[in-house]
Amino acid sequence: GGGGIGAACLSIEPLPQAFAALRRNIAVNDMGGRVQALNLGLASQPGVLRFTSRLDTVNHVLSKEEDHADAVEVPVRTLDEVVGDASPALLKMDVEGYETEVLAGAQRVLANPALRALILELNGSGRRYGFDEDAIRRQLRDLGFTACAYRPFERALTPRAETAAGGNTLFARDLEYVENRLRTAPAFRVSGWEL
Repeated sequence: GGGGIGAACLSIEPLPQAFAALRRNIAVNDMGGRVQALNLGLASQPGVLRFTSRLDTVNHVLSKEEDHADAVEVPVRTLDEVVGDASPALLKMDVEGYETEVLAGAQRVLANPALRALILELNGSGRRYGFDEDAIRRQLRDLGFTACAYRPFERALTPRAETAAGGNTLFARDLEYVENRLRTAPAFRVSGWEL
């Protein structure tokens, strides 16, 4: 069960099939009391966007140049609107290049000092929409975030080149606070490994 986890989670999934799988995972792991799931997308303003639906882990918002026979229309809102008065400590975003738009709708969340970290995969996918992912790095740096790598077995953060290839990048603000949380969090086991 999820009895030992002290955090609440808001999970946003735009695609109906993936949302159904998310709901099943929440139920199987007995996390219904901790996870609120919303079937919608995020953007810089409310509206409707068209998404691919049959590309598995790389489904994405359709650019103006793209057309897919299996496209689905999804309602979108801003993260600021969805979060409301809550103060998230961590954002994990996997939006296949649409980060610029999502972050544009999250200006209040980003400015809130309660937000200690973001995890983003900036791998060049933003070019699909004409976005400059270096602008995201600059924006986060201006807000006090530092690009880091996380070493889970040592529970340690190390500075990371923001353009390092591959995988997700952790952007942390108030490194002393984040490192203290990492050191003092209770240990847990995953697939036989103690973390």
